[in-house]
Amino acid sequence: QNLGSGGYSFATMDTEVAAILEQNGVSCSYVEPEDKALRAELADKNIGMMLDLAREPEHSHIRRASIDFAIPLFTDLQQIKMLGRALELGVDDLEITPYADYEF
Repeated sequence: QNLGSGGYSFATMDTEVAAILEQNGVSCSYVEPEDKALRAELADKNIGMMLDLAREPEHSHIRRASIDFAIPLFTDLQQIKMLGRALELGVDDLEITPYADYEF
């Protein structure tokens, strides 16, 4: 649900994922995995990040294209949940701590 509040637009290659996102208030459109325009969108940097929970073998060329064109790729639900929380925060919500204050 956090992902929907940031004004971001999402697309997915899985109709089930699209339905789940829509049910949770996240605007999402379906994209055919074989659509050549999708690779072009990645190459032109018109897509800011790729979320692929299904990790279907037939989507591997799209995941590879994301990496080739330096588009962040998230394939783990925990990562995506943390991403949603991070996108919800503004710069003023972040506490800056000097590196010297950390104990290792």
